[in-house]
Amino acid sequence: MRAVEQYLERRRRGEDESEAAFLAQHPELLEVLKAMLRAATGGATGAAPTASTHDPTDTPWRGLPSCGEIVGGYRVERILGQGGMGVVFLAEDMRLGRKVALKLVRPERLGSDAARERFWREAKLAARLEHAHICAVYEVGEALGVPFMAMRYLEGETLAARIAARATAPAAEHGTTTASRIDGDIERTVHLIERVALALHYAHERGVVHRDIKPANILIDAQGDPFVLDFGMARDVEDDWALTMTGELVGTPLYMPPEQIAPKKGRALDRRADVFSLGVTLYEALTGVPPFDGASIRELLDAIVRHTPPPARRCNARVPHDLDVVLAKAIEKHPDRRYRTAAEFAEDLRRVRAREPVRARRAGLFLRSWLWIQRNPVAASFFVVVATALGVIAYLYVRERQSYQREVQARSDYDLVSLVPRLRDLKDEEKDLYANWPNHVSAVRAWEQRAVDLLADAHSVEVAHARLARVAQSGVAAAGQTERFVRETLGTFLRELAAFSDGKTGLLARVRRNLAWSEHAEEATITQQRAAWDATIDAIAASPRYGGLRLSAQIDLIPLGHDLVSELFEFGHPRSGRVPTRGADGKLGVAEDTGLVFVLLPGGRFWMGCQKDDPAQPNFDKLAREVEGPVELVSLGAFFISKYEMTQSQWMALGDQVNPSGWQPDAAPVTVTLAHPVEKVSWTECVELLAPYGLLLPTEAQWEYACRGGTTTPWWTGSEDLSLSGKVNCADSAARNQHLAADLRLHDGYMLHAPVDALAANPFGLHHVAGNVLEWCQDVMMYYHEAQPRAEDGLRIGPVVKEHVYRGGDYTESPLRCRSTHRRQGNVDQRVNTLGLRPARRVLPPQ
Repeated sequence: MRAVEQYLERRRRGEDESEAAFLAQHPELLEVLKAMLRAATGGATGAAPTASTHDPTDTPWRGLPSCGEIVGGYRVERILGQGGMGVVFLAEDMRLGRKVALKLVRPERLGSDAARERFWREAKLAARLEHAHICAVYEVGEALGVPFMAMRYLEGETLAARIAARATAPAAEHGTTTASRIDGDIERTVHLIERVALALHYAHERGVVHRDIKPANILIDAQGDPFVLDFGMARDVEDDWALTMTGELVGTPLYMPPEQIAPKKGRALDRRADVFSLGVTLYEALTGVPPFDGASIRELLDAIVRHTPPPARRCNARVPHDLDVVLAKAIEKHPDRRYRTAAEFAEDLRRVRAREPVRARRAGLFLRSWLWIQRNPVAASFFVVVATALGVIAYLYVRERQSYQREVQARSDYDLVSLVPRLRDLKDEEKDLYANWPNHVSAVRAWEQRAVDLLADAHSVEVAHARLARVAQSGVAAAGQTERFVRETLGTFLRELAAFSDGKTGLLARVRRNLAWSEHAEEATITQQRAAWDATIDAIAASPRYGGLRLSAQIDLIPLGHDLVSELFEFGHPRSGRVPTRGADGKLGVAEDTGLVFVLLPGGRFWMGCQKDDPAQPNFDKLAREVEGPVELVSLGAFFISKYEMTQSQWMALGDQVNPSGWQPDAAPVTVTLAHPVEKVSWTECVELLAPYGLLLPTEAQWEYACRGGTTTPWWTGSEDLSLSGKVNCADSAARNQHLAADLRLHDGYMLHAPVDALAANPFGLHHVAGNVLEWCQDVMMYYHEAQPRAEDGLRIGPVVKEHVYRGGDYTESPLRCRSTHRRQGNVDQRVNTLGLRPARRVLPPQ
C-alpha cells in the first residue's frame, strides 16, 4: 500500500513514470496493485496546485495545451500535477497578471458525461468555500469545449511529501516526553492538522463533505500554513443528503472510514467520515506509518473495518498520552463514538497544544472487550471466559437500560459544560485583541460575534440549570456526583456570564464601547482635524526642540499647539474626556471632565541614574542609593507622555465607570474632586485599562527622562530639598497632623493629593511628575547594570515576576523620596491610595 501511495505522489509531482513501468517492478503483486490503483484513482484528480519542474513537452497525452497556449484567458506555462481525471497547469492570468493553477479535464475523459459532471460538481463546491485554509477558486468556465477551473497558485509541498521526506531522513535523537511537554515538531504537526480540521468544519457547515482527506490533499506553503485541496470526491449534503454508497470504492482506501468501505443500509455518510480520514492522516504524520496496513487491498480494507490500530505512542514515544487519546477518538470505527464535528476534533488538538485537559476519553475495558467480541466472534468462541463475560454484559446491560433516559439527559447537560471554556477563552483573548492597535477593528468585531454566539447558546444552560435545581430541591431521585458537578458548574457559568454581559460594567460592554469609538476614530481625530494636523506637523519639523522630526497624523489625538514655556507640542485625547482649549495666557485648564493631554517629548540622550562618589561626574547626588545607579547614557526616541497624572474621571471614562480611588468625592476629610489623581489601582489594572486605547505605562527610562526635564540635579527643582516648596506635593507643614514624615520647612497647601494641575510644571511642562501620587512604570525592579536599555523606549527586559517599579514620591512622603532617581517596587496586584499612573504612548509611523 505504501508503494502505491509513493507512486501516486510521484505522478502528482509530474515525474515521468508510467503505470506499466511501476507494475513491472512488482510482478508477484500485479493484480493486487492494479486493483489498488483503480481504487485510489477511480475518480480522484490527485493534482495539487504546487510548484513543479515538469516539462509539458514530456507529457504522453494528446490534446493538452502546450507551453504558451492560451486557455480561457490564461497562458499555459507548465504542468504542475496530474491525476486520473484531470491535469493542473501553472498558468498566467492575462487580465490580472497573476499566476494561477489551471485545472483541465484530461482529454481522454472529455467524452465522458460522468467526468464532466464530476468536474463541474467539484468546481461548484470548491468555489463556494472561501476559507483561509482551503485552496481558493478564482474562476470556472469552458474554453473550446474543455472545462477549466482557475485556482490560487500555491508553492509548497504536500503533507505526503513531507512524511516521505522524514521517512528517508537520517534518524534523529530519540527521547521521551509526557503529556505536559510536547516535542516541538509534534506540536507543529498538531497545529497544522488543527487548522485543517477547522477548514473542514467550515466546509461541513456549508453542507460539503470532502470524502478524500489524506496527506496528498493537504498542501503546506512556505510559511507552514496548510491548504485543503481536491474536492473531486466531495458531496453536497443538500443535493445528496445521504451520501449513499453504490458499490463503487471512491476515495483512497488507506484513509477511508469503515462506514465508507462497508456501508449499512439507512446510515448516511456524514462529516464524521472526514474526521476519521483526518485522524488517520494525523496518525501517519506523527508516526511515519499508517494505522492500518495489509498485503492486499482486501486485507487493508478488512483491517480498517475490524482491527484496532496500535497506539501512536508505541510507534513514536514522543507522542503525549492526551494526543494518543484524541487520535483514538478520531479514528473510532463507529461514527457515534468519534468526534461529532471537526471543530470538536480541532478544539481537543488546541487543548493538547495548550497543555489543557482534553475532552476525549479512552474507551473503558468493558467497551473495548465488547467491541473486540463483536469484531472477532469466531475467535471469541474459543475462550471459556466469554460465557462469564456475557453474563456480566447482560447484567450491565439491564442496569444501563434502567438508567438510560437519565444517562442521556445527563450527557446532554454535561455537553453544556463545554460553554464554560468558551467564556474563559473570550476573557483571555480580550487581553490580546489590541496587540495590533490601531489596526485591531476586524479582530474586535470577530471577538464580539463570538460573544454574541455564546450568549445565544446560554439559553440552554439556563433551562438545564433550572431543571437540575428543581430535581435537587425535590429530593426525588437524588442527584449523583455528575449531576451536582454539572449544576454547580452551570450555575457558576451563568453568574460569570451575567457579569461578562452587564451593559454598564461588563467586559462585553467595554469592548463594544471601544469598537464604536475605533470605527470612527480616524474620521474624528484626523480627517476632521486635517488643517490642525498639517500646521502642527510643519511646526514640529521646523522646531529646533525636535531636531527635524517629521511627525505623521496620530489617530486618537487632536493637536493643541505648543506650551508657551516648554515650547513642546501638546495633544488632546478625546476618548478619555473633553479636549481642553488654551486660555488667553496660553495655559490649559483641567476640569472634572477634561481628557488626557499628551506632551510630545523629543528623542535624545540623557544621563540616567545617580552617583555619590564624584561631584565632577554627571548626576552627582550625595543621597544616592546603590539601587539608583550606576549612571549611564541612555538614548530614547520621541514619545508621548501625559502632561498630568491620570484623573479619576479619566479612569472612569476609559474603564467601566467605577472609581477605584481611596480618596474620592464625598469620601475624604478634605475637598477631593474627579480632577484629582486616580489611585488605589494595581499595575495589572493599569495595563489592562490602557491597552485597548494604544496607551502604555512609561518605561523607567522614559519616566526619569520626563521627570528631569533636562536637569541633572537630584530634584528637578534643584540641588536642595528646600527647592521643592510650593512646587511638589509631599509631606510638609500642610499635613503635619497626618504624616510623621512631614517636613515643616516646606509648604504646598495640600494635606492629601492635589488636583493634577495644582502646582508648578517642570521644564517639559509636566505637572506633579514628582510628589502627589506615586506612578507605575513598565519595568521590573533590578539594578541598572543587570540589563541593557532597549533602543527607542529604554525598557530593560527582565524576568517575569510579580514585582514592578513605581516612581515619583507621594503626598505622604519626605522630600528624599521625591528625587528624580528614587525607585521602589510593588506587587502587580498592590493597591494603595498613594499609587496612581501617568500614561504614555508610542509615536505611530506614517500609515
